[in-house]
Parts: sequence; C-alpha cells; structure tokens
Amino acid sequence: MTTPFAQMLSICGLSQSEAADFLNVPLNTIKKWGQGRNDPPLGVIKELADLYDLMDEAAEAALDLIRKHAADEIEMAYSGEHGRWPSVRCAMTVEAMIRLRLAIDQTDQ
Repeated sequence: MTTPFAQMLSICGLSQSEAADFLNVPLNTIKKWGQGRNDPPLGVIKELADLYDLMDEAAEAALDLIRKHAADEIEMAYSGEHGRWPSVRCAMTVEAMIRLRLAIDQTDQ
C-alpha cells in the first residue's frame, strides 16, 4: 500500500534520495515517512505542495508560450529557492504535464 507521502514524491517526480536532498532531511527519515512509520511534518507537506504548484505554473507558462508563439522549443527554469529543479524526473514531470495539456487542447478542437 502506497502512503500519501510516497504518492506526493511520485507526483513531484522525486526519488527518496532526491526528496532527502530537496527537503534537507536524512534519507532514513524520508524512508520512514514513505513507509508510513512516521508522519511527515506539515511544513514538509507544504514544501512538496509548493513544488507541485511551481511545476504547474511552469507547465502553464510554457503552454502560454507555445499557444501564443507556436513555439516548437521552450526552455524551462525553476524559480525556487534551490535555483534549479530538484531532479531530472521533476523536470520530466513538468514536460509530461505540458504534453498532456497539449494533447487535451488538440482533442478540444
């Protein structure tokens, strides 16, 4: 059974190791939260929710550029305090969000 915390990591495209780096906590702590042995503090949940919000905003901004300028290529930047996306998978998740929304746009036409 997957815990809500483990689901949040997956949605944000973070491995446990990447989450430990991003959240600045020991890997063992992340593993305990992921297994449901301990509950993560509300501040940790908020940080992951904020990351997801940034991912969503990045996807929407990219879509706006694509829609307005018929851009074939765009470059995404992460504007969080860490200065970059916490993982390659996180950036790939944003790309997947963009592709999904573009596909939805095409089916709506």
